[in-house]
Amino acid sequence: MPDKLGEGLRGILARWGLGAVWDLHEVMEAFPKVFKPYPGARFLDFSRGVLRVGVRSAALRHELVMRKPELIKAMNALLGRELVKDILFTRGAQE
Repeated sequence: MPDKLGEGLRGILARWGLGAVWDLHEVMEAFPKVFKPYPGARFLDFSRGVLRVGVRSAALRHELVMRKPELIKAMNALLGRELVKDILFTRGAQE
């Protein structure tokens, strides 16, 4: 039942031209599950298939850049569709 409710809400938002709002919500919900092993990473934004992630250190940024393909794959697997096309990592995540 919750899946049907979610699909219905997504359909309504899409008809109103607000599909991006639902996409943002889904990505925000999935982010902590995928990025849990990286406590220095923070969700910043999601727009037009690009996830922006703030990171606390250059070392973490380097590690995440190296893992970008698997992080994109994990996000999309959790979302159940190819929603995340790219991830940009920005130095200076806030607490």
